Amino acid sequence: MFKRSFLVTLLIVVLSAVTSAFCAEQTKPIELRLADWNPPKSGVAQITQKMADTIGARSGGRLKITVYPGESLVKMAEVFRGVQTGVADISYCTAALIGSPLELNKITSLPFMGLTSMEMASAVHEKLFNGSPEIRAEFQGLKVLGFRGMPLYHGHFVKKEVRVPADIKGLKLISSGLWGDVISSAGGAPVSLGIGDWYMSLERRLVEGHFVHYPVAYVFKTIDLLKYHTAFGGGASTTPDCFIFNLDTWNKLPGDLQKVIEDVVRWRTAEITKFDREEEQRAIDYAKSKNHTFISLTPEQIKLWMDVAKPAHEKWIANASAKGLPARKIYEEVQRIVKAYPK
Repeated sequence: MFKRSFLVTLLIVVLSAVTSAFCAEQTKPIELRLADWNPPKSGVAQITQKMADTIGARSGGRLKITVYPGESLVKMAEVFRGVQTGVADISYCTAALIGSPLELNKITSLPFMGLTSMEMASAVHEKLFNGSPEIRAEFQGLKVLGFRGMPLYHGHFVKKEVRVPADIKGLKLISSGLWGDVISSAGGAPVSLGIGDWYMSLERRLVEGHFVHYPVAYVFKTIDLLKYHTAFGGGASTTPDCFIFNLDTWNKLPGDLQKVIEDVVRWRTAEITKFDREEEQRAIDYAKSKNHTFISLTPEQIKLWMDVAKPAHEKWIANASAKGLPARKIYEEVQRIVKAYPK
C-alpha cells in the first residue's frame, strides 16, 4: 500500500514538473533582435526603442524586441546581409544605404523628382512598391514594413546666396549618392565625406556647402557654419526609409503577432514624421536666431534646377538599365504617380 502511494505521489510530482516546464516554455516570449545604426541618444533611435517596447506591451509579453543602436549588432553597410542571414531579425533601413543591393528603390532619391512633402514621398514610394514586382524583388528574403519619406533636401552654403545652378559653379560641396552628378552638371565640385568629417571640413572651408535636410545639419551642428539656406519649394529630393524583417522569421510568427508589429510600425511612421517636422522647425528657428539668410526660389528658378538634374536622371536610368533593370519604366511610373498625387 505504501509502495503504491509512493508511486502515485511520484507520478504526480513528475507530471507537475513536466506540465510546469511545458507552460513555462509556452509563455516564454519570442525574442527578436533589431539593428539600428542611429546613435542611442538620437530622437530617431529613441522612437525606435519606444516602438519595440510598445510591440512587447501590445503582444501581451509574447514578443520581446531588443534594440541594438549605434551599429552595435550590424554595421550600416552590412544591414541587408545581416538581416537576410538572421544576424539581426529586423533592421532600420534606407533606400540610399551604403552597401545595399537596392537600385530601383533609389528612384525617389533622385534630386528634383517633384516631391513636395514627407507625406507625399511616403505615399509615392509605397504606391510604387505595392504596384511594382521589380521594386519588391530587390528585397529578396525580406519583409518590408513602414515605408516613409524622410525630410526633404535643401541647399545650405557657407558664404554666399545660391538661387540658380550657375551660383554653385566652382564651389566644393559635400555630396552623397545621386547628388554628385547634379553638382557636376551645374559646374560645382562634389566632395564625398564621412559624417565625422563634415564639421571640420566646413569650418576650414575645405568645402563650401551641403545639400541635405535640416534635421541632419542641426543634429551634427553644421548648421552653425552654413549661413545661407536655399529652399527648393517642392523639395530637392528625399530618401525613403523602412524596416526590413527576416522573411523566414516573419513567416513563423502567428498572424496576430504580425498584425501587432505592422500596427506599431505604422504608428512609428506617423510619430517619426511628426518628430522630423518638429526637428526641421527647430533647426530653422535656430538658424533664424543666428540671423542666417533664407532664400525662396521662384518657379522659374526651380525649373532651372530641374533642368540641370535631367542629365543625372538619365545617367541613373542608363546605369540601372545596363544591369538589366527596367529603370525607364520605373522612372516614368514615378512621374505618373507624382502628377496624379492630390495637390
